[in-house]
Amino acid sequence: MTSFAEPRHQDIRSLLFLHWRNLGDAVIGLGLVEAMHRSRPEVALDVLTRPQFAFLFENHPGVRKTYTAQFPIGTMGGFRARSAVRLAWELACARARDYDAVANLFGDVRENLGGWLVCPDRNFSIVWPERHPIRIQSRTGLDSLRSHPVCVPAETESVYEGMQSLARAFGTTMPALPRLYGSNRQPISHAPVPGRIGLHVSAGQECKRWPMERWARLASALLDEGRHLRIYCAPSEEASVYAGFAHILIPANSATLIAGTLEQFLMDAATCSAFVGHDSFGIHAAAALAVPTILINGPNVAAVWAPPGTAIVHGDEGLPCFPCYNKPTCAPGPAHFACIRYIPVEDVLSRILHVQRKVTMRPMA
Repeated sequence: MTSFAEPRHQDIRSLLFLHWRNLGDAVIGLGLVEAMHRSRPEVALDVLTRPQFAFLFENHPGVRKTYTAQFPIGTMGGFRARSAVRLAWELACARARDYDAVANLFGDVRENLGGWLVCPDRNFSIVWPERHPIRIQSRTGLDSLRSHPVCVPAETESVYEGMQSLARAFGTTMPALPRLYGSNRQPISHAPVPGRIGLHVSAGQECKRWPMERWARLASALLDEGRHLRIYCAPSEEASVYAGFAHILIPANSATLIAGTLEQFLMDAATCSAFVGHDSFGIHAAAALAVPTILINGPNVAAVWAPPGTAIVHGDEGLPCFPCYNKPTCAPGPAHFACIRYIPVEDVLSRILHVQRKVTMRPMA
């Protein structure tokens, strides 16, 4: 990726980044943090985010302070009065800290309002092109509250490219690509074990999930190819995932189920030589760790959310309901989630083996 230079807003010395989205989005948001850290370290960068994944920002040496509050989004249940009071308090405290600027990536009406409450004169917010999938999925409005709209070029598809546009607005000269750090604030390095494949079988929404039965068949085929497997899932899914993979987990020591903390996941995923997952946190985290990634994609436009360089296994994009942007309209029955449900195991296996061959053939630096 080319280095960029943007002369505007070089007078900014303190910036608050609002990032209240989901876990995978938080990884993407680290691209701004990394670009600022590497090219404008003199800027005091703070983050206001959700408490569930504050550690991603707390671990980053480019973040001075991380503040937390829940945020009313569709994937979060139970945003009650106490959460609203905490959010209002944090926004009021942020305004009192007198930041030079505030920024958000998605340009949603709620985030625009939050930024305006903190710093009305320098409220930076992305403006996605008309009919862009992110704009379709967002609640637009209150555009006048954006004192500094950052317009993404019309040809832009990737959310990662949108992050680059936001980073350029603050005068960064480095690529806005995320990097992950451990609790010691040192980067987590990719240290691949030859033949180790990571399978991240979790996804927050059912419509994004490839069936467990196909994951199990893929795992068996990879073991037959002589690969070693790390199977990742959320702790709440451990029992059901173990049941689905028991036929390979019990007799063999070539497959390990991991359902620990998020930081444990990051440290272990960095040892994989390839990583397979849905459109979810795992695929973005693995890509940020420089692990070669394979995305199994169903209801969304893959080019929007796939990390740069990710190999994509597409579902049935010829369906009349595609893309549904993770808001399925298909009725229960044989066609339910057909875009991802019927992706052949052989297609995913061949893509994994192809990616592995490319990595093996890559010339030494």
